[in-house]
Amino acid sequence: MRAVLPALAAVLIATPAGGLPGQPDTARPTVAQPSITFEQRLQALDDAASKVKGLRARFVQRKFTPMLKKPLVSSGTLAVKDARSRWDTERPRPSVMTIDDTSLCIFYPDQKVQEVFALTQDVRGFSGSPLPRVQTLRQHFDIAQSPLPDDTKPADQPRLLSLSLAPKAESLKAHVLRVAVIVDTSVPCATKVTMEMPDGDRTEIDFDHVVLVEQLDDKEVTFTPPAGTRVEHPLGDEPPQRGAGPGR
Repeated sequence: MRAVLPALAAVLIATPAGGLPGQPDTARPTVAQPSITFEQRLQALDDAASKVKGLRARFVQRKFTPMLKKPLVSSGTLAVKDARSRWDTERPRPSVMTIDDTSLCIFYPDQKVQEVFALTQDVRGFSGSPLPRVQTLRQHFDIAQSPLPDDTKPADQPRLLSLSLAPKAESLKAHVLRVAVIVDTSVPCATKVTMEMPDGDRTEIDFDHVVLVEQLDDKEVTFTPPAGTRVEHPLGDEPPQRGAGPGR
């Protein structure tokens, strides 16, 4: 994280080794470097994320499965506003996924089908967003700090925070064993999310070209399927009806 150093510490760091002007070395006091704890970094991250009103980014998703030699790769764009997000997959096949606090909808233009899934309490609040809200994560995961990847550039290390998320509820453990998140605290936004599944699958999502937006139009995080679209509920559940929302 880009820590805000106390004024005195900043002056001392910027002062040449000879000490303050006109002051002998023997008179120079010893000042300890400010130490930022993991909890303080999490709190600062949450405070910064709470101020973000809208976000646009690009993503690349790679799904690794023991049954395939090469990962399944998809890419596209993402928009986030409050608890709503929209993922527009461009390759290898187009699709539109919208998420809000009650449902997840996926539209497949080639088939002219939209699938609708009601979100359970276990996953509500995540909003499919790379903006980490620590309070929400803590309701569902134990959060610990983990080492940054070995290939992380030294210049990037101060602003990156690596998190390991272990699910608390058995219902969530049935779907995910562990989530690893690398956050660029200067944005703030996740740059990489890795999900390890109980069946041995692993999904990695990289985010880049992140842009924070003060006023994001609702059209960027919602989607209305064209006339003639067949709406399916694969799990047999239906989210609460609302006047308007993603995918409706």
